[in-house]
Order: sequence, then C-alpha cells, then structure tokens
Amino acid sequence: MAHTSGKTVVIGLELGDGQLVKAWAQAGRLPRLKSLVEQGCWGWLETTAEQLHISAWPCIYTGAAPGEHGVYFTFQPAPGMQGYQRFHTGLYGCPTFWKVLDAAGKRCAVFDAPYSHPEEGYGGAFIYDWGTWAHYLRPGSSPPALIRQLDKACGPYPLGNEANDLGFAPLDVADTTARLVKSVQAKADATCWLMKGQGAEVSFTVFGETHVAGHYLWSASLQDTAARLEASPMLAVYEELDRAIGRIQDAAGPDATVVVIS
Repeated sequence: MAHTSGKTVVIGLELGDGQLVKAWAQAGRLPRLKSLVEQGCWGWLETTAEQLHISAWPCIYTGAAPGEHGVYFTFQPAPGMQGYQRFHTGLYGCPTFWKVLDAAGKRCAVFDAPYSHPEEGYGGAFIYDWGTWAHYLRPGSSPPALIRQLDKACGPYPLGNEANDLGFAPLDVADTTARLVKSVQAKADATCWLMKGQGAEVSFTVFGETHVAGHYLWSASLQDTAARLEASPMLAVYEELDRAIGRIQDAAGPDATVVVIS
C-alpha cells in the first residue's frame, strides 16, 4: 500500500481462514474487508506453520526464519536438557519489529500477539495473554499497570473458555458463537482504548476468536460455495470481526495504513 503520513495499524487474525474471508468479502458479507481489498492489495502467503507449528507468528514479528528466531512449537526441545520446554520468555533469537521501531523512536502499541513476551529495552505499550484462547504466560503488560487500567476501562475478556482446560470435548455451537461475537466486540473496545490512550504511531493487535471458531464452528457446508454464503455460526463471527476492523480503522483515522494478516 502507498505510504501515508498517518498511523499504521496491523490486525492479525489467528487461524483466520483466507478462503472464507475472500469469498465472503467478494459477496459483500464483509464490507470493510471488501473495501480494504479493493482500495489496497491482496496476496496469499506461504507459511512455515505447515512444518513448524507455531513458527509463523514469530516469523511475522521478527522478519526472520524459524532457524533464526528459534520458536518452532508450543513444546519444543530444550538445549542442554532431556525432554522439552514450554513456550516461555527469552526464546526469541531476533528482536521483534516493534522493538526495532521503538529503538528508532516510533511509539508502538502491541496487543495479544500470540507467542510473544516482554522484551528488555522495549519502551512502548505491550499487553499479552489478555484475550487469548490458550494461555502460555500469565496475562500481563509492559508497563505492568497497563493491563489493570485496561480491565478497569473495558472489563475482563469475556470468552470464558480456555484451551488448556477443554481437552477434546466439543462445545455447544450456539453458546460458543455468542461468546465469540461478544469477545470480538470486547477486543475491538480494548484495541480502540489502547490506541487512543497510547498515541501509538504503530498499533498491532491480534484477534484469537478466529482460532476458536476454526476448531468449534467448522461445518461441511462451509466447503460448498453457495451454502457458505448463507447465515452460519462461522459467518456470524467473521461479520462481527469485519465490524471490529471497521471500528479500529475509523479510530486510527482516514490517513492510516491498515494491514490485515492471518
């Protein structure tokens, strides 16, 4: 997209389904995403996640390949130890783009980036594991008071389901859909609050609700071109997400550059 003098907003869709997004956007069911595609550009990316489960997000954060940034799986080999180690702080072998920008004097705000953690020397706003579905760190922020201020302003994240507690049990589709729609709204509220309060030049937020929807709301009808355009639980979540993207874009201002990535 052409460079502008406004803010840059990056919105991540964790496990977002690009095929569905494109089909629904072209059909007019996702008007804000349709507008972004028509006014900007669209492309398909290959992903290292096809071989190394969680490596893709750190690749986006660092611009480095998995062998450089060092994050491959939720549980991965522990050098010098027998067995494995869970994802934890200090794993990255490369700085994130927000740390590089911060060092260059650009104010950044990062919100719920999966498999990320506080970095020493980063001075911007950073909130992690607030509205994520699978927690690997306790929810927190940098500076530490920021997450408490968020909860006070917007309330706690409302999803109420946690991957590590669910196991392989199915969830009620109607209840899960309602929870996800409410959670998307809460993430949009929190993102707009963070952007306004921090005055960030670069904002990065990730919606994890698409990850949950991909696990629990998928149905065979979504594989049928005609059927997927009808109302469905999955579509309800993506329509709410489209509205959330619109709210964030409007909050960023007319000169903002908006990037949506899955």
